Amino acid sequence: VIILIAIAGGYAHYFGLSHDEIWWLTPIGIAIALIVQIGKKIGTAILIGFTFGLSFFLAETYWLTKYLGALPWLTLSFVEALIFAFGGLLTTLAYRWSSNAISKNLYKIIFIPPIIAAIWCVRELIAANFPYGGFPWAPAALSQISSPLSNMISWTGVTGTSFFIALIVAAIIELFRTRFWKHLAI
Repeated sequence: VIILIAIAGGYAHYFGLSHDEIWWLTPIGIAIALIVQIGKKIGTAILIGFTFGLSFFLAETYWLTKYLGALPWLTLSFVEALIFAFGGLLTTLAYRWSSNAISKNLYKIIFIPPIIAAIWCVRELIAANFPYGGFPWAPAALSQISSPLSNMISWTGVTGTSFFIALIVAAIIELFRTRFWKHLAI
């Protein structure tokens, strides 16, 4: 079930990025990517991150099949999904370590979301530069062209806007985790 949820999250992220009028799906996709990592074992975290990334990049790069064929499309999607797997692992570890290290709910709300947003952006930056010069046209910020955040990119850049999106999503998740549920894990 968790794998299907990760796949749905990858597609939500893709549709939000690919269709200006449904930009709001990108934060939902990010929320799914983050929530499914909470409380997972290392192997499961890697598998979930990989699955999310693979579903996202298979949809995002499908156009490559027209020009290069199926093998380069599958290879690029697989490599980019490995980067998502790394990000998923770091996200799981950050949730685990920070939740154990920070005891007060207020501090969790203040400190955990920036850590999670930074991990999201590091993963985006790695994907933007690797392999073969990277895949720089898939960060979360680029989904916000028709959103209220569209002008933010000129002030904060793509990475700053992606950080802000991931920060808000992670903060909302942390509010729910600390206020409504002790363990928001699927």
